[in-house]
This record gives sequence, structure tokens and C-alpha cells, in this order.
Amino acid sequence: MDELLDREYVEIDRLQLDKPIDAMPAVREEDGVIIVPVVEEVLTIERCLILKEEIRIRKIRDKERRHERVLTRYQEASVTRVPAEDSTAARGAGFGLIGQMEEKR
Repeated sequence: MDELLDREYVEIDRLQLDKPIDAMPAVREEDGVIIVPVVEEVLTIERCLILKEEIRIRKIRDKERRHERVLTRYQEASVTRVPAEDSTAARGAGFGLIGQMEEKR
């Protein structure tokens, strides 16, 4: 069996910022990159939020050709016609046909 498989993985970059901010930033997406802000609360004479870093998550798609041997199952049927003069006994069992079926792996 030869199939084209899709694969998806992520790449993560950390960007150190250490800059003061006024409010908690939301998770956002820019140009297909998910940005997750990491915030630290620091107590000083006044309380302020420091944006410590952003985690940037990028989806990457890839295709890979994969070849693999697989076992397939099949069936064979053997059909024998009964002549018209001898078919009266066999008609009820199969309309004048006698057959056998065998499954193979």
C-alpha cells in the first residue's frame, strides 16, 4: 500500500520582553502564529504587571509518502450450471446453479 500521509507539528519560540504593561494581554494570533503572553506580578511601591515573555506557537504541515505491505482478503466463487433436464431437483435450492464459495487470505 502506498499512501500520502499528512503530518502536523508545532515549533515554539520564546521571546523575552521584561516590559511593564497596564493590563493582562489576551492570547492572540498573528500571521498564523499563536502568541501566549506570560505575565509576572511584581510588588513594588506600586503594583504593576510585567510582560515577561511571549510564547509563539506556529503550526507546520508536512506531507510524507509512506509505502507499507498490507495483507488483503479476497473470495473466490465456483459456479456450476445444471443442465435443464436435471435442474428440477436443484431449482428450489438455487435456480439451477450449484456453487461453492471459499475465503482466502
